[in-house]
Amino acid sequence: MIKNIIDTGAYIPFIFGGFFVILGILFNKSKHDVIKKGNKKGREGSSILVELVYIIIGFLPWHIVKVITILFGLFFIWLAIMTI
Repeated sequence: MIKNIIDTGAYIPFIFGGFFVILGILFNKSKHDVIKKGNKKGREGSSILVELVYIIIGFLPWHIVKVITILFGLFFIWLAIMTI
């Protein structure tokens, strides 16, 4: 099975999925407040896409962002399992 994972390249979605699941589990209200408040000087040269992500994350309640992040990670893990 390990050989199949390496041959098909399924380890890449596993890594991404695991990262997003862990990120979603560790996400809490205080981190959401920091993102919501934002650091305008730190994002001065950023693209419009980064600004859009900050606006969306700041607009949604923190528990919704947590659930979406975990589901996004589980989707990548499911994708890896379907690839094998």
